[in-house]
Amino acid sequence: MKRLYFLIVLLFPFVSCVENTEVEQEPVYWIDTITCDFENYSLKDGRILFLTDSNTFDIQSISEAPSMHARSGKHAFLIEPSNTSSLFTLTNLKKNQLVEISIWQKDDSSSSFIEAKTTFGQTVFSKQDEIRKAKKGWIQHFISIPIKKNDEELSFRLKTDSKVASFDDLDIKIYPVMPVNNIAKQLNIYIPNTSKSKLNNYIDKALDKEVIPASSKKYVKAFMIVEGDTSKLKIKLKGDWTDHIKPDKASYRIKLDKWSGYENMRSFSIQHPKTRNFINEWVLHHIAEKNDVLTTTYDFVNVTINDYYSGVYAIEEHFDKHVIENRKRREGPILKFDEAGVWAMQKENRDNKNQMHLPFFESSVINVFKKNRTLSSPQLFKQFDEAKKLLQLFKDGYINVNEIFDIDQLAKYYAIVELSGNYHALAWHNRRFYYNPVTQQLETILFDVIPYPNHQRSIMMEILTNVEKDKNMILDNAVVLNEAFKEKYFHYIKKYSSKTYLDTVFNELEADISLFYPAIKGEKEEYRFSKKDFYDQAQFIVGGLKELNTIWNTKLEEAKDIQHWMKEENYYLSDDETFVFEISINSYFTKTSKGKFKVMVENYHLHDVMLTSYTGGEGNTKYQLLDTIVVPSFQQKPGTISFIADHLPKSITFSIQGKPKKEYTKEINPWSLPQGVSSRMQLMNGFFAKSDNYSIIDNVLTFGTDIVIDKLLYIPENYEVIILPGSSIEFKNGGGLIITNSLTCMGDINNPISFICNDKSSNGITILNGGFVNIAYTTTSGLSNLNYQNWTLTGAITIYETPTKIDHLTIDKNYCEDALNIIRSEFEINGLEVSNTYSDGFDADFCTGYITESKFTNTGNDCIDFSGSSIDIS
Repeated sequence: MKRLYFLIVLLFPFVSCVENTEVEQEPVYWIDTITCDFENYSLKDGRILFLTDSNTFDIQSISEAPSMHARSGKHAFLIEPSNTSSLFTLTNLKKNQLVEISIWQKDDSSSSFIEAKTTFGQTVFSKQDEIRKAKKGWIQHFISIPIKKNDEELSFRLKTDSKVASFDDLDIKIYPVMPVNNIAKQLNIYIPNTSKSKLNNYIDKALDKEVIPASSKKYVKAFMIVEGDTSKLKIKLKGDWTDHIKPDKASYRIKLDKWSGYENMRSFSIQHPKTRNFINEWVLHHIAEKNDVLTTTYDFVNVTINDYYSGVYAIEEHFDKHVIENRKRREGPILKFDEAGVWAMQKENRDNKNQMHLPFFESSVINVFKKNRTLSSPQLFKQFDEAKKLLQLFKDGYINVNEIFDIDQLAKYYAIVELSGNYHALAWHNRRFYYNPVTQQLETILFDVIPYPNHQRSIMMEILTNVEKDKNMILDNAVVLNEAFKEKYFHYIKKYSSKTYLDTVFNELEADISLFYPAIKGEKEEYRFSKKDFYDQAQFIVGGLKELNTIWNTKLEEAKDIQHWMKEENYYLSDDETFVFEISINSYFTKTSKGKFKVMVENYHLHDVMLTSYTGGEGNTKYQLLDTIVVPSFQQKPGTISFIADHLPKSITFSIQGKPKKEYTKEINPWSLPQGVSSRMQLMNGFFAKSDNYSIIDNVLTFGTDIVIDKLLYIPENYEVIILPGSSIEFKNGGGLIITNSLTCMGDINNPISFICNDKSSNGITILNGGFVNIAYTTTSGLSNLNYQNWTLTGAITIYETPTKIDHLTIDKNYCEDALNIIRSEFEINGLEVSNTYSDGFDADFCTGYITESKFTNTGNDCIDFSGSSIDIS
């Protein structure tokens, strides 16, 4: 065994704003090496014994490799899929040593790998996704194994899944110590043997495929210990592609019990940092947080599994209410498109050598995270009903995306993704959407960006492609054809791409990068992180903005003349009429006024399907339909039918045309088919510029001084609202105001303004995303909250994301949860008087401000209630 001297890199300070300078410390450590070029061998008992430079290790070869297959010398090592004796064992290893194994393989597309196992019971894999180098038709596999205890034994074998594979130039390094790092966060997971056995079985089954099937993503029981406290958890495999389970760090989804948390997270994933391109992803999450764009927590943590140090993992928050509330939003549903169809189609094409193109995007169901919680909460379920309407409109190519999204947030999201130089986050199946219950609009959550700055401009790519394009690419098309989005996008892309801005970002991150970089590099020596990638991508973006503006303006002009700009696709079955279960029927139900259930069924299969029965009711009983129901095939649009079920439906059984004897059963989605527009969009369409109650001059809407409002009035964002001193406004029959611009409501001590409702029916006063709110010497009496269809707020007066100044406001006898509710705003309040309330007096959510000289009398619940706010009270 040769003893070499090697410089262990301990620290990589992050020095320059644009370039990385690596500084090595001086301590020198030895490493032991074992090499084998498969040139020297002997025969024993019919087996070939290859000699290393230190001793003989026993590997059985089917033959000598011809020289054309040798990387060096004349011989290589060949194995067949059935070969199980290519085993080599290292003994007398010591605690905290690190073993690195690498070997070159002839790149002939065979799926080969190193399988290593220690006596401590840990099995790790290195497949082609762990390839470190590729050169002249050869690829290098690499695996590293930390040693956990003294006298541990490590064995490894070379394996191939598909055909004979050729290997050469084995190299083993034994380091005296494992890499150390200064990352403070530590996650200690313990997986019982029965659970570990199940996970290993799921991994084995998934490795036979390119994608991880749903059947391999089942939770098993485990627990964690943090600072001496034990918490129960559930753990499962995660990821779409098997790169999440091929490396020596499998990716896991972890869900803690309701009493536990880790780093303010209840549900999260741990994965090899390379699955998100290491530190690059973390940088973009920071930029998103800095600009109030929704994103998941993304960090790095040291992980041990069953006392076995597994190295540095990327830890990423999963989608639950904590993602939202930690970022100063009210809880609301988080939605996604179901992507099972696209993976099923790819698997079918690969397994059966088909080239089918099926309506996998059209058939994707709009789903919700935390489904059980959403279905059990009447409030969340109503919000989900509104949210899926919005997302369905987006999916269908609804051109007015500013009605669906918070367009300012959307422009920020696209600008940050552009810095990544990668389109990955914009793929339809990678997107996650938060429904804001206050604004009734969607916000995109920045997630799974995988930044590889490579001088790509996603927006330019969208604009330069034909306007008529495949439906599964229609999402960005609808966005780039929106003028409001273009204006905001240019504002933010210029900001985020400026050198000054990036200097600020990296100055903020310098200390953390100096912590993370050597920790990751200690495990993957060839890893490099360069800030220059971001600067180069930003410079590339800035250099093309003038051209982008010209081409974009031309495209917007052309789009005005296009009536049907969404491509209608034709789909054809392959000759064998292949059936893909995931792209077949989707079904939904609603409850009728007579206590029965209307079931809606859509057919996305390219032939007719026949419905025969459904299961439901208390005992999940099977109910035969009186007559077989035929659902027409998908032809540009799904065939649809409906039927009435007497019992609560759970699943539906069907057969397909041409194969009536084969039956399939699919769950019925426990909600209605998403169709129509949201409550807010309905109100937007009901505004008229001419009215006896107000006048409009130069986009300023001024109310009369003595009026009655007997309906809920939505005032569009292009109108500022003025209410004159001395005005008296009565709400009745559901009357109320929704203002989406600035409000001036300035009475004076001699001419106060009053709002009154005598029939308890009012929908209150709501101000959303305005430039400002100024209220002075104003009184309200008898008001209630906004409660229109599925749009419900809590305040008699609600102010959202609008700088607010209040001087002498009196609220009396309100009939809702909050007399005054201010959300995500800065405010100055003087002389607020609240009396005789149903519940809370003043509720401030995620605000900063101060309140002075104010008085609360006879509040039904809290006098004042501040959530996530910083308020001065005098």
